[in-house]
Amino acid sequence: MNLRITILLSLILILGCNKPIDDDINNYNQKSTELVNSILKNNEPDCSCLLEPPHQSLLEIADNERPEHNNKKDLLEALELNNDSVLDKQDNLSKRFRIDELSLNYKMDLIKRSEVDSIFQKNGSQKGREILWKKCPSGWLYLSPPIFNESYNIAVIEISICSPGGSISIYKFTNGNWEYVDSIGVWLS
Repeated sequence: MNLRITILLSLILILGCNKPIDDDINNYNQKSTELVNSILKNNEPDCSCLLEPPHQSLLEIADNERPEHNNKKDLLEALELNNDSVLDKQDNLSKRFRIDELSLNYKMDLIKRSEVDSIFQKNGSQKGREILWKKCPSGWLYLSPPIFNESYNIAVIEISICSPGGSISIYKFTNGNWEYVDSIGVWLS
């Protein structure tokens, strides 16, 4: 009898400990879906392909692409955060972003990250772009994993439409819609 109670209590503890993490992931995925659908609605007519982002957090992506910037400070300011621990928590959630697992409304072809990486590794930058243009004749849209403030009413996301350029953009959730506010940085490569 004691063994059964011990096993039952252990299961309750184990399963109960995952609930806050699951809630955070579910909330992150719900807000990511809303934000990405809003961006897709505004950009889909211009692009025939959606590129899957790498399985990294937004901060990791920004640090790779903009090593000369204090990206953490930029994100803290953009998200109106006073606390590194909130940013760290949200950044960790963005590592779990999988665009193909969201309920998105788009008609573009999703090009997996492994295929994009393979094209550029085998062919180099210029030839890789030419191959991508053939696959995506009306262009492509790239969206990084978004990162949110604690209230999920401010988001930062990297957007590139028909590269070779892009921006790290700030969005605010106002009156039931995600609205573009500003950019942290814009670049041409």
